[in-house]
Amino acid sequence: MEGVAASAVRAVRPKSCEAELALRRRGLLASAGQSVKQQIRFVDDDPNVLDAVRRHLRKSRSEWEVGFHDSAQACLDALATPAASVIVTDWMMPGMDGMRLCRELRQREADDAGPYYVIVLTGKDDVDSLVEALDSGADDFLTKPFDRRELMARIRCGLRVLEAESALRIANRRLESMATTDGVTGLANRRLAEATLGRELERVARGLGSLTLMMLDVDHFKQVNDQHGHAAGDAVLRRVARKLESCCRSYDLAARWGGDEFILICPHVTEREAAIIAERVRAAIGDDPSLPATVSIGVAWAESGHTPSAEALLADADAMLYAAKSGGRNRFELQPDSTL
Repeated sequence: MEGVAASAVRAVRPKSCEAELALRRRGLLASAGQSVKQQIRFVDDDPNVLDAVRRHLRKSRSEWEVGFHDSAQACLDALATPAASVIVTDWMMPGMDGMRLCRELRQREADDAGPYYVIVLTGKDDVDSLVEALDSGADDFLTKPFDRRELMARIRCGLRVLEAESALRIANRRLESMATTDGVTGLANRRLAEATLGRELERVARGLGSLTLMMLDVDHFKQVNDQHGHAAGDAVLRRVARKLESCCRSYDLAARWGGDEFILICPHVTEREAAIIAERVRAAIGDDPSLPATVSIGVAWAESGHTPSAEALLADADAMLYAAKSGGRNRFELQPDSTL
């Protein structure tokens, strides 16, 4: 029956190998010198089993980072430090058994921990047990007694799968960052700014504080491009972006709206505080002799409990920006009445 279990598991593995090869072709897997941190953790309530594995690893001079745990809970506690881990666990244990451990590990993965590759060791050798283990979240299944060489080979396979999965996570994060980051300035882009503004206005509508929106435009930016070229214009935009970031609190969002326009989303800001922040931004840019640029700023806000649309708030900020430019530039204009 063990042969049936092993063949069923092997039928699942080729897809992981294909994914690994595809990632390598695209250059998304870390090279040998840049491998992600990986751990091996053995979980068994029988100290003799753990000692036998420990002796085998010492004899084979393994350089793996290894942990040994006499309970599933001890393993979970040790996994508080994020790392890709191969978990080799017994099935039948007092307290939390191997199946419950598998389910807990998959829940943690859903919360962005891990990734984990789980190998279940058990004296059970029937297909029903194999199916239960895989359905509970196990990746591999090995019946006792087992050949330690086979276990080591399965662990190496798990490490390769973890390398591919970790690299895929990194690649996805990079893609997500690229999708929400402006390529010139490194600030949030318009897509992220619109999503953030929508969420903040929902908070305002629930009566959970006010919101200030500032729209900024670099004065006479076209002249910079015309006289010095677009590379110089991009350099100015980057300098302005860094100044904006320096004026932000940790929970504010500075974003490039488009062209030479930026917006600043500031939660929980009163009218008086909005004026202080706007002047701070204006001075950080306009009063810096090393930065050949000034900005005009339009300021609008939504009071807690009111329900303005994003379009209405943006229109108010844009109107104030136009007023600041008409009033001589290098200044800010506050919305005269709160948005209803």
